[in-house]
Amino acid sequence: MRLAPVVFLLVLVSAVGDVAAVQCPDGDRDDYVVCDGNCTLAPGDQCGDCDDSRVSVRPGAPEACTNGRDDDCDGATDGQDSQCSSPQCIDHDKDGYAVCNGSCVPASGDQCGDCDDERSSVRPGASEACTNGRDDDCDGATDGQDSQCPPQPCVDHDNDGYAVCNGTCVPASGDQCGDCDDDRSSVRPGASEACTNGRDDDCDGATDGEDSQCPSPHCPDQDGDGWALCSASCAPSAGDSCGDCNDARADVNPNRAEACNGRDDDCDGSTDEGNPGGGAHCNTGQPGICADGTRTCTGGQMQCSRDRGPRSEDCDNGLDDDCNGLIDEHDAACAADCTGNRTADSDGDHVPDCVDNCPNIGNHNQNDFDEDGSGDACESGASLADINRSGRVDGLDLAVLGRSFAQSCNDAAYDRAADLSRDCRVDGEDLAILGSLFGR
Repeated sequence: MRLAPVVFLLVLVSAVGDVAAVQCPDGDRDDYVVCDGNCTLAPGDQCGDCDDSRVSVRPGAPEACTNGRDDDCDGATDGQDSQCSSPQCIDHDKDGYAVCNGSCVPASGDQCGDCDDERSSVRPGASEACTNGRDDDCDGATDGQDSQCPPQPCVDHDNDGYAVCNGTCVPASGDQCGDCDDDRSSVRPGASEACTNGRDDDCDGATDGEDSQCPSPHCPDQDGDGWALCSASCAPSAGDSCGDCNDARADVNPNRAEACNGRDDDCDGSTDEGNPGGGAHCNTGQPGICADGTRTCTGGQMQCSRDRGPRSEDCDNGLDDDCNGLIDEHDAACAADCTGNRTADSDGDHVPDCVDNCPNIGNHNQNDFDEDGSGDACESGASLADINRSGRVDGLDLAVLGRSFAQSCNDAAYDRAADLSRDCRVDGEDLAILGSLFGR
């Protein structure tokens, strides 16, 4: 009794296997089926059918050749099938030549090669007419291009014996190639070059002055300096030379010295080169060491360019090093009294009060004739005549003047303080000044 389930399972598996093995259908009963790998052949059937709805379509069937179907299932349809002969190429003009395109064959007695199947006169082997604009012999060449046709004569319009030949014609009897203007009989190879008409009269490729027949014109020398503006189309006159660069100025030519004027005087391509006219010492007009300069050509004009600029003041060299007009002890940079107060300038003369010998009266030059530390600008009237600086003009001042009377700057007894007129001599003029201020 326990074997019954096992037997049942075996029967079930066998039934399922029978269902899975489906037969390939043969719908048109021609013994050929479309096999797709998922079915089995029925007894007597074969694979290979390509249309299972038509019994006339199967492997081995005759190709109908005109029905647009692959009747024998070999992959070729109608004319493509080896069972079918190729269609004939039609010879419309009945000249024995047809236009073949690869899908047809010529009929018996015909040949391929026609290039115009509407004209029986056009075919391989026909004679080229040479003048009708057609390829009569179907060789790809038309009229004069065809080897059957002789070249056309090159026309000589101006009847000068020379024609314009272009490679597709030959000169007529008695003519030659080489003309370059077939409308003028005066223009031809061997003609004389006119030299002034702007034409190539002898057809050698050169016009007028460029032609070897023509002498070169003279290069102009408008300013008469013996130097001309030359080019390839002219030559200098006798006595002239090429090389001018400005033919409107006789003072500009290769023989001139360069001047400082913004021009290229010597025609070497450079302007004002070498600092022409410069190099001499000059005064810039600036104070101190900045006054020393050298003449320099700049922008076509002479200028005095300073040799050196301002530097820090050296307080013991007698020079205005910082170019501010003040020397050594008169310069705020050198005065110990100016420490921390170098900007105060009561009289606005650009000399700080701390070193100004007359701080309330403008005297940028700081002149002090009598070298008493008080600037000349502050010494006028009674202060000038107060020779001993006692605060009063009196007999003591007269006595000092008397001791220096008639003395000059170079005399040992000369006293600068007594020279009230500041003319380097103590005389009556000084006595008169003191007398006018006596008692003040």
